[in-house]
Amino acid sequence: MCGAKAKWWGLFGCALALSACAVARGGEAGMADLMAQIQAMREAYESRIANLETQVKTLTSQRDTAVRETKIQEGIDKALGSDPDRTPISERFFSSASTSVRSATDMTIGGYTEFTYVDRGDTISRFDQLRTILEFGAQLHENIQFYMELEYEHGAVISGPGTTEGELELEQAWVDFKVLDELVFRAGQILVPTSRYNLYHEAWTNNFVDRPLISRRITPTTWWEEGVGFHGQLLDTDAIGIEYEAYLFNPGRADRISVGGGLRSLRLNGDAPIYDSKKAGAFRVAFEPARSASWLADHLEIGIGGYFSGFDGAKGLFDDDGDPNTPDVYYNADAGTVQIWSADLTFERGDFGFRGEAAMAHAPAGRTVGGEGQQAFGFYTEAYYSFWPSFINSTPFGKDTYKDPKLVAAVRFDYVDLALDNFDQRDLRRLTLGLSYRPIPRTVFKFDYQMDWSPSTRQGTTLSESGANDETDAFLFSVAVGF
Repeated sequence: MCGAKAKWWGLFGCALALSACAVARGGEAGMADLMAQIQAMREAYESRIANLETQVKTLTSQRDTAVRETKIQEGIDKALGSDPDRTPISERFFSSASTSVRSATDMTIGGYTEFTYVDRGDTISRFDQLRTILEFGAQLHENIQFYMELEYEHGAVISGPGTTEGELELEQAWVDFKVLDELVFRAGQILVPTSRYNLYHEAWTNNFVDRPLISRRITPTTWWEEGVGFHGQLLDTDAIGIEYEAYLFNPGRADRISVGGGLRSLRLNGDAPIYDSKKAGAFRVAFEPARSASWLADHLEIGIGGYFSGFDGAKGLFDDDGDPNTPDVYYNADAGTVQIWSADLTFERGDFGFRGEAAMAHAPAGRTVGGEGQQAFGFYTEAYYSFWPSFINSTPFGKDTYKDPKLVAAVRFDYVDLALDNFDQRDLRRLTLGLSYRPIPRTVFKFDYQMDWSPSTRQGTTLSESGANDETDAFLFSVAVGF
């Protein structure tokens, strides 16, 4: 508008000058010519102003559209765990949110797949299409999002009778409603946030073929439940960040907890709850205390999580498996609460990284298998280093073919004890050496060598993750792709 006013002032000045000339000449013909010139100038300027206003409206509309699309994409990325400013370097580089196909209604489609080969001790070696996941996300509004994952395991048709015979399941399906950045309501089928690994379990974002032992027996992964709750960013500054997740779920199956199998079967997996008056709760709080301390770390995150699930007491005979041909189980148990506590640390600086997680679980004497109380403990520590030898550049695997390929050397130590009160074959240790090749961020080839051993005096282990002997070696290979 300021430009338009300036132009009108210029037009007014010209008119005054022309008027002066006309008066000097003193003729009516001169005045008529003057008015005609003024009218022509006015029409020309009005036409130019109209054209400029149209261009401004077009640019404003394009800007608003671009801002809206940017906000939508940021919302989707943050909801799917790939906010580039608030996730570890590895997840910034290997984001878990795929946007391979986008529709006009702001819908994203992606996923990942994992193929493995395992040769372990005295077990039969096997090729396995371990899992394929399809992800769907929809931005319904700037404050409303929907996300779901459909998982297909072990080449399943629908579902097999055994634990490794395959299945097809809905792994996640939730709706987010943002009130504030600090308060986002979520409802649906949600990942239990007790363990960091459970939240970042995608094969192509991790360095090893097998998941940590505690992520199978104490904080089972993948672990999802149906419930409601909130998550959000409590503090988000250049110096520090604090975010949280807290949900209320259906109570877990405490009656499935066993000294031999740990807490893996605590998960409902979509089953109806059996405890009428109880619920479960889970949370995780993540701290980033060194955002501005680049001299210390590129990324430093400390997490604390918990899970609590109540169960009713029981007295008498119960048909726990629904099979009339098997004997009923007798319980004489009081009500109680299953507790799991966890802590995790992620540190990354340059090409070096470290991750660790520990978990303690307690199930009081009650409706566990056999009615026994149980305490379990486990942890893993992992160090890794990313590098690239220049002599590989001229090969088909190098930078002459791919923009930024990487090799990652990694080592991880696992410890799990499913019965702290008993020194037995459930005490398992594992050392894994790994080398992975990443031609592009979302594709990884992994080569691992594992060494398992148990310090107990009893022969072998009851854990299916290892062999039947007290010492077992294994070779593992996998290809994982995110798309």
